[in-house]
Amino acid sequence: MNRSEPPKDYIHVRARRGEATDSHSLAERARREKISVRMKILQDLVPGCNKVIGKAPVLDEIINYIQALQHQVEFLSMELEAVNTRMNSQVEGVPLKDVSFVCEFAKNLLLNLVCLIENYILKSGMV
Repeated sequence: MNRSEPPKDYIHVRARRGEATDSHSLAERARREKISVRMKILQDLVPGCNKVIGKAPVLDEIINYIQALQHQVEFLSMELEAVNTRMNSQVEGVPLKDVSFVCEFAKNLLLNLVCLIENYILKSGMV
């Protein structure tokens, strides 16, 4: 190997002034960039979250929104039960069991979505 050639497994990284080039710093920078991208995705999912500045307040806003969704699901479930008890077995020619199935499916879908978002936040290290 010639002295002017770097080793084959060597990757030369040119850093801007004040930026490190060691592998740990590069990995940390990549991790921070990945978190920033995912934070932006979460911010776009939550209404009004783009107005909040700082990671902790953004996460608080996201958590509050998810909790509000959970409360809405609980409330709608109770409302659905109340409606089911008042209605007869037919809704415009559709059996009540079919309507209940669709509503239960939608409720479970929302609960799974909330759980997925919470797990995503926890696993990505944003809390």
